Amino acid sequence: MEIDLVRLTAHLEKPQGGVLMFNGIPTFLTLELPDLDNIKNKSCIPTGKYKCVRGDMWVGPEGAKKLLETFLVKDVPGRDGIGIHPANYARELRGCIGLGYIINFDRKGGIGDSRRAFGDFMEMLKGVNEFTLFVTHI
Repeated sequence: MEIDLVRLTAHLEKPQGGVLMFNGIPTFLTLELPDLDNIKNKSCIPTGKYKCVRGDMWVGPEGAKKLLETFLVKDVPGRDGIGIHPANYARELRGCIGLGYIINFDRKGGIGDSRRAFGDFMEMLKGVNEFTLFVTHI
């Protein structure tokens, strides 16, 4: 299975907005950190082709982290612990990919309805243990 993440913004200092596409159909909005040359915990991952595997990761604020079943993005140069998970704002990311359905218009640069979008993402991938993720800019 192949999934495309198409980044629609290319700001060096602002969060990256994009679309996750299944079979060429825009399905989810994405939110990532700015493109800061792949700096760990501060940058989105570089464009490219990645294997994603089902696994668990800790997400949430310090003191309230919980283990979440998700998909982990493998073989990111110099990085690990990159996953796809719910996130409404870039401050909730450390290089991961957040999913949502709506753009937040509250001037904080986020996406909304991320928990529902993430649940739908996992439901769409029920029975799938890995896929190839193609990350591009337009």
